[in-house]
Amino acid sequence: QTWLAQNWDWLGRQRQALVLLHAGTAEGTRFITLTEGGMLAKIGMNQHGFALGLNILRSHDDGRTPGVPVHVLLRHLLGLDSVAAVREELGRIGGTLGFGAASNIPCADAQGEVACFEVAPAGWAELPPEQGVVVHTNHFVCSPLLSAQAPMGQTLSSQPRLVTARAHAQQQPLQRDKLQTFLRDESDGHLSICRRPDPALPPEGRVESVAGIVMNTITREMWIAPDVPSRCDFEQVDTAPLQGA
Repeated sequence: QTWLAQNWDWLGRQRQALVLLHAGTAEGTRFITLTEGGMLAKIGMNQHGFALGLNILRSHDDGRTPGVPVHVLLRHLLGLDSVAAVREELGRIGGTLGFGAASNIPCADAQGEVACFEVAPAGWAELPPEQGVVVHTNHFVCSPLLSAQAPMGQTLSSQPRLVTARAHAQQQPLQRDKLQTFLRDESDGHLSICRRPDPALPPEGRVESVAGIVMNTITREMWIAPDVPSRCDFEQVDTAPLQGA
């Protein structure tokens, strides 16, 4: 099996704006994406069994020069059929239009390939899997882009989450129950993989896990926890439009 799983962290009030968008490309590729009202795409999977996610990064050059916005990029990539196709397309975009700001895009496909792609105005780089698993949080880890890292506030540090994620990644094979347990991990307090809002912070700084999502690219199945994952169930999404492709 091939899986892609992540928590989406943001302000809790944004949960009311979450939508499951069922759409398709001009070429006929159908996809489902968990996004926000008004956004083209975010975390999703298409009929080919290609899935992607999003971790926001911060670089020194974000927004300084024109480049493709990340949500436009995600919508474009959901029309592709494989990690290999994403790799080729990022090379083309990076050499022509460029990227407007920094992000990490974890990807998985029905052929069993997984990777994380870091993009930034300075370029792009790939983090390959180790023993079939790749994990990422909200800071650069690829050597070519380490110098692009902008300072991160203490409440935004993603180092503890990455260490914990790597520990979970060793618990193979990673099936759905283990991935859901992974996304419910609260062992690092308010900087955990599963983040509860910190009441000591002002409301505009209380980042939490707005939702959790698990996708199986082989079976085209998707489960979503529509709240902080530790306090709700993962509900299966109707992915019938993606089946039988």
